[in-house]
Amino acid sequence: MRIFRLLFLLICISFLQKDIKAQLLTSKELIEAWDVDDTSQTTKAEITFNDLYRNGKLPIFNTRVKEIKIYLNDHYSTRLEVRFLMYQVLQRLQVNHEASLQTDSLRLIKALNLANILGDKQLLSEVYSIFNLNGSKNFESQLFTTLKAIDLQREIGFEHFPIEYQRFLTASGLFWDIHDYRKCIDYGKENLNNFNLPVDDFYAYICQIDLLGNSYFHLGMGDSTIFYYQKIKELLSDLKINGKKYQFFTYLDTSATGLATIWNGIADGGIGQGYFLLKKYDEALPLLQKNIASSILAKQFSDAAQSQNVYAKINFIRKQYDSSLYRAKLAYQWASTNNDIHQYPQIINALQIITDNYKILGNYDSAYLYNDKYHIYNDTFQTYLNKSELSIVNAHLAFDSMQQELSNTKNQVLWENTLKWLLIGAILLVSIIFLLIYNRFRFQQNIKAERLENEKRLADLEIENSKQQIADAQLQLETFAKNISEKNALIEALQERYGPEEADSALKNMTILTEEDWQTFKHTFEKVYPRYWDRLIVRFPALTTGEQRFMALAKLGFNNKEMAAATGVSTHGIRVTLYRLRKKYNLPETEDLRAIAQSI
Repeated sequence: MRIFRLLFLLICISFLQKDIKAQLLTSKELIEAWDVDDTSQTTKAEITFNDLYRNGKLPIFNTRVKEIKIYLNDHYSTRLEVRFLMYQVLQRLQVNHEASLQTDSLRLIKALNLANILGDKQLLSEVYSIFNLNGSKNFESQLFTTLKAIDLQREIGFEHFPIEYQRFLTASGLFWDIHDYRKCIDYGKENLNNFNLPVDDFYAYICQIDLLGNSYFHLGMGDSTIFYYQKIKELLSDLKINGKKYQFFTYLDTSATGLATIWNGIADGGIGQGYFLLKKYDEALPLLQKNIASSILAKQFSDAAQSQNVYAKINFIRKQYDSSLYRAKLAYQWASTNNDIHQYPQIINALQIITDNYKILGNYDSAYLYNDKYHIYNDTFQTYLNKSELSIVNAHLAFDSMQQELSNTKNQVLWENTLKWLLIGAILLVSIIFLLIYNRFRFQQNIKAERLENEKRLADLEIENSKQQIADAQLQLETFAKNISEKNALIEALQERYGPEEADSALKNMTILTEEDWQTFKHTFEKVYPRYWDRLIVRFPALTTGEQRFMALAKLGFNNKEMAAATGVSTHGIRVTLYRLRKKYNLPETEDLRAIAQSI
């Protein structure tokens, strides 16, 4: 299939390549990402799969595997095991580029089973997505699992799957393989409509456009063929100017045999084939010739064969039989290079043109010989197509059978779990009944009454003790208040006798409430107003010791003068503390700070 067949494997295997420079992830980081069970799980898992490009080489990978196995043994999780199985399969596919190991087939079947039991459709769709990457040459199974993944992911929402466009590209390509061009176009167009392919993956976008253009050619729709191949030309032109805005643009080098040159040639050939369908032969021929030349230079003989066949048909229509015969034989030779069943359509076209030319030239022996070859190839290819259709049905039935087995397994596990909990519940119920009966005979009513009486006495003693403690604390607070009142009277006497200045000077040398007094006060205050300090700190975080004293004294109803006497500062200092508190906590003037202290 044109150059797409060379790119298809890379597209399928590259599960995620958007950040190849990601840091090495530890086993702990892998486990944390795999443990996610919401709709972001796919995106986070893709990051760990991408990490395989850096972490996937041995022996680092083996170390990771060993660490994760140890973790699973101690902390088993069905979800983690499914992710771990996928991780091991993708390591070979992405790093070692190996496939078809029986071990990996068993791993994926187990992953399907576990994901189904878990009942997570998103996780199940991811397993389906990589199921067909395991090197199977049975493209019918690949097609079925790809479509199954798309259906599940469509149900969940494509926005949760960062590389879903690859599933659509795979489906479109597989439908092309079995010549179901209508479905190839349907999935291809849905791919272009749903995803920002030119920017997200320039490489995949060109492959999808090629599939669409080539499918329209086989359906005989010249205008649509030209439209899509012209888009490739426009995109390659933009690549030269704005290349860095596209993902994977570096793959398309512009050397004589580079992919950019090859794709330009393919686009020329596709446009030329479209002109052929529209019977614009003069416009078609130079474009076909460019495609043939670039494909031969790059050794893309299958692509060259298709354009050469079209060129030969134009020669035949113009009655240039010798030239038509020569070109058809070249196309036959090129298409037969790899003996690939997918090249049979080009071989069949070439043999038909050769036969027709020999008939016109009167060389009936050669015409008979090539006509016989034509029928052999054509019959073989039709058998292949019929077998493919049957295989698709069989694959569908096989997977339906597997799904039924998975469903039965899930139901069996659910039943076993239900039965297990029923048994546990029955055992617990019997145990409870036994204990109740045992306790009834062991503990008599008089013992219960005595125990209750003892508990009551203890409770009464505790209540009485608490009351006494509170009373003592209240007495201490009253004594403290009385002491403050006496000291306040002393201050007033000093002021009357010596005047304000001398009284203030005397106050500064007096220690009315020492640190020891403060600690004793706090302890006593806590007894009378339990947890007051905790509530105060919640209401006003980061209070200083002085501010705490102010709030406590405000709770006791002290005025500024009494507070000054209690704390050993002037009334002016009390007013400053009040002002700072308001400013510190942005309290409006309408809010009474003393009332707040009372309410706490």
